Amino acid sequence: MDNPWTHLPNDAPFVLPEDDGSVRAFNKRHAGKPTEVLFDQLPSPYVGNPEAAIVLLNLNPAYALETASTPTLAMFTDIAKANFAHRFFDYPFYPLDPRLEGSPSGYEWWSKRCLGDLIRESEIDVKEFAKKIFCAEFFPYHSRKYGWDGGVLPSQRYTMALVDAAVLRGALLIALWGNGNKGAWLKAVPSLSSNNIITLHSAQNPKISRGNLGDGLFEKIIKRLRIG
Repeated sequence: MDNPWTHLPNDAPFVLPEDDGSVRAFNKRHAGKPTEVLFDQLPSPYVGNPEAAIVLLNLNPAYALETASTPTLAMFTDIAKANFAHRFFDYPFYPLDPRLEGSPSGYEWWSKRCLGDLIRESEIDVKEFAKKIFCAEFFPYHSRKYGWDGGVLPSQRYTMALVDAAVLRGALLIALWGNGNKGAWLKAVPSLSSNNIITLHSAQNPKISRGNLGDGLFEKIIKRLRIG
């Protein structure tokens, strides 16, 4: 399947031509609401190496105000655009790159809130850890709150194909945000089943931790990280 993200416009509005009509029709109904899709930041359909041992299933990238310096934003843009084409720098899962703190990478959210316990207890160097994590976003564009109900976009099919390939090669899949997110992915990717997705206990807390997983699952994830 052709990778549509290598054809993303270089300047805002950042939306693929094949997605544009459907997303703008959605925005007419959601203008001014937290669910309105925003085009001034690069989309994030996926992050990291799709061949990674652990695959995180998320809903859509959050919208965050840019607080980084101009050089850091430029670095983030270069790294994020390379990621679209599955080209990687020192940290394939680039939100763990400390040089991107304050940028739209989500460094604080990923490194501390979501993955902090897993990084610490796996005892894997962060740069090495970043080679073992891939995140697929169900919907690739930013919004302050997820609310997409406009059907499957052409660009989504590419990400879904990456997840399908991960299922077939036996990757460990984790659905963030509980069963609501899991249900969206189960419907979208036929090869997924309730038996091959790990689900966190809390629908509000995306932290991958012992307390947010069932018996033995946290250790199962750490074991997979260590063996690759």
